[in-house]
Amino acid sequence: MLKGTYYGLYKKISEKTGLRITVFKYAVSGTEQELTNYKDALAAQGQPCHLEEDDATHKGKMIYFTTTHGGSSVNLSISKNNAIFVSDDNAAILESRLQTVSDPALKAAMANRIADMLLGAPAPAAAQPAAEVVADAPAAEPADLQE
Repeated sequence: MLKGTYYGLYKKISEKTGLRITVFKYAVSGTEQELTNYKDALAAQGQPCHLEEDDATHKGKMIYFTTTHGGSSVNLSISKNNAIFVSDDNAAILESRLQTVSDPALKAAMANRIADMLLGAPAPAAAQPAAEVVADAPAAEPADLQE
């Protein structure tokens, strides 16, 4: 399977919007055939295949550029029309389950957790039961503070 390993980012001005954006770089790895397919898909889109030149760890590897950070490692897929994308089957499954939920509170909680997963945020700590609230009432028996 074609994989991308995150190793850096840079800022640039978007040609479409004129706004400053972040571009994430992934070193591409896979079988010789997968790498050939990756290069061919870029060529079909009219895009050059960039090789890393500066980073010593990834020198000579093909680079996948994206404006969406997918974590430290991603699976890359190539569609029939040569679009290169990060395939995230787990997220797709969770999103489809989200569509079946009708309770608004549960739906919001699920959507937040899915967003955390996509962004690589750690799972929240298990919810602790709230401490029982006791009203300030006089004790039934007076306290004996003498020893």
